[in-house]
Amino acid sequence: MKPTMRFLNGAVLAAGLMVGTGAYAQSPAAAPAATPAGAPPATADAAQAAIRQTVDRLQTTLVDVMRHAATLGYKGRYKQLDPVVRGSFDFALITRIVMGADWAKLSADEQGRLQEALTRLSVSMYASEFDDYSGQKFTFDGARAAAGGQLVRYIFQSGNDRIHFDYQMRRTAAGDWKIANVIVDGVSDLALKSGQYRSLFEKQGFKGLVSWINQQIEKNGG
Repeated sequence: MKPTMRFLNGAVLAAGLMVGTGAYAQSPAAAPAATPAGAPPATADAAQAAIRQTVDRLQTTLVDVMRHAATLGYKGRYKQLDPVVRGSFDFALITRIVMGADWAKLSADEQGRLQEALTRLSVSMYASEFDDYSGQKFTFDGARAAAGGQLVRYIFQSGNDRIHFDYQMRRTAAGDWKIANVIVDGVSDLALKSGQYRSLFEKQGFKGLVSWINQQIEKNGG
């Protein structure tokens, strides 16, 4: 199956924080975000190079997984994607944003377990969705400064479909640039996901939420 518009309810939309979806303004060299405490300073060129490296590694791996999808199978795709997805996204930030005020209600152990569950969910969705290759490719299409970081756009070409992927990048305290959100063709469903997770947490508690996430992972093939 081709990962086209079905992707809107798939992989990256499970892992991101909601940002504005207004008109995208391209700029050839966006200014870097404010440097986090303890992180080394970065020039605009260095920031762009680091950002491109993070996103390009993810996309190169996705295309490679699609090329060898049948041989790898779901488990093989998951194994290949796991370290790349973990290294590309800021899941610590994402999990805090998803839970909102409920984050403070969790113990440190529960916070860690929830972050791990959401990470595995994201990997499983990538492994499930990107399961066929028919010439798909990603092409860089510009970058600009955005609130708290950078926004870079890529076009995903799949047959006659041209899908816009906007990656919102945040610089971590260690100085790494990681993905905090992905907006696909102007659509991010994190607000819905966040509402769903918080509703589950309020009704079923921490164990119920993690159990539901694990069920979704199993449905994806894991």
